[in-house]
Amino acid sequence: MQKSDWTRADSLALGVLAAHGGVAKLAAFIDAGLKPHQVAAIFRRGVTHRPRNGWFADVSVPWQGTHAVRVGGVLACTSAAASWGVPVPPDSWRRLHVAVAPNASRLRHNRDKTWEVKAGEDAEVELHWANLLDRPQGWRTSVVDALLPDDRRFVDILVGDRLLVEADGEEFHDAEKDAIRDAFFRGLGYIVLRFSYERIVHDLEGVLDEIATALAML
Repeated sequence: MQKSDWTRADSLALGVLAAHGGVAKLAAFIDAGLKPHQVAAIFRRGVTHRPRNGWFADVSVPWQGTHAVRVGGVLACTSAAASWGVPVPPDSWRRLHVAVAPNASRLRHNRDKTWEVKAGEDAEVELHWANLLDRPQGWRTSVVDALLPDDRRFVDILVGDRLLVEADGEEFHDAEKDAIRDAFFRGLGYIVLRFSYERIVHDLEGVLDEIATALAML
């Protein structure tokens, strides 16, 4: 192929990745008009990464995202929350949280796409067998799924020593129980911030600003 042809192929491949949130299966490139050997050549030239056989990623995707895809899922929980800019506990990096389908198989070690593992064998990975509320955003769950656990009610995120952030699910919200819970933690000296599903979805910037303001006051 001539240089101009490679430039067009590169542009096409990067367009596919952009349309799929940074990661895509080989089939997506084929549907866009690229041949399998072209996709392979683009990878060999360093334009893309290949975290897992049949999957390709933009080189801008952080290592946590490519490792999650290598496992067989997408970045989840506090790992995904951190990627969205949500403050998380400082030791969260010790485990890579990955959401996989309930029927997921052919799991791989997060550092080696040729190393097939069973659930729990990769000590660096915390698997989440969950049906997601939203479509994954490429290599990570949506911010809503990052903050809401499998029961869709709430997840607690302890930021620093005293800031407790809670996100309420839409379906199982119980205001009375939440008030009792919040009072209990405030009695222990915690600052409690609680955000609704709608607020997280429609005003994420405001949510993050409130968390940052609370942190600055600690």
